[in-house]
Amino acid sequence: MEDKHPHDDTTAYMTDELRGYLLKKTRNGKWQKRWFETNGCFLTYYKKQGQKLLAALNLPQVGEIALLPEGAEDGPGLFTIELNDRIYTIKAKSQDDAALWVEALVWRQQGGVVASSNTDEALLLQHANSNEDMQDGMDSPPPAVKAPQQLKDKLEQPEVVKPQGCTKCCVIQ
Repeated sequence: MEDKHPHDDTTAYMTDELRGYLLKKTRNGKWQKRWFETNGCFLTYYKKQGQKLLAALNLPQVGEIALLPEGAEDGPGLFTIELNDRIYTIKAKSQDDAALWVEALVWRQQGGVVASSNTDEALLLQHANSNEDMQDGMDSPPPAVKAPQQLKDKLEQPEVVKPQGCTKCCVIQ
């Protein structure tokens, strides 16, 4: 289940990657504890933190990401991710944690990407609006983002991050 919240702010997933232990339901109905991380537009998971990657889900290519009701059969804290003919069922330690994961995953699925030059500075780039906002004379990031001046300076030539297909190094399951 989730080890930490980056911030108390519910929109912290826009500037920080989400990570922590969650339970993943197997095809035969058993629960496995796995380390999950958001990595840009990917949701990756591992058997344990720091171990070999088990899978990377390219969020713009998955189907519905849904929070299940608290009264669901397997209890509160459940959400699902639809990918091709498979539905991943994942359990967080609480309904609130599950809601945060779903919100963060849907945000990334729709093109929201966290980009950072180092761990202290993160800048939100939204692929659909970055270029248009800059051409309209907007010389600072959207109000939800508080970027240091040196990152604002980089916005003169904005990098537009668009969801792309999986790279050769990723395994989509």
